[in-house]
Amino acid sequence: MFPLVVPTTVLEAINGAGGFQEFANQKKVTILRGDKRIYFNYKDVIRGKNTQQNIQVENGDHIIVD
Repeated sequence: MFPLVVPTTVLEAINGAGGFQEFANQKKVTILRGDKRIYFNYKDVIRGKNTQQNIQVENGDHIIVD
């Protein structure tokens, strides 16, 4: 957990939190925002595909990696 003091994307938040653990599924990341679930595929985004998934993180969001 860390405070958002500047605009931060999902990719920046994951990297700022230390990246992925060894067995993390980088294709299955979920952002919980209130009662909404927003899906994020890290592998796609770093390859330049579906970059619209790399949204700004908002206060109160939870990023879950399967």
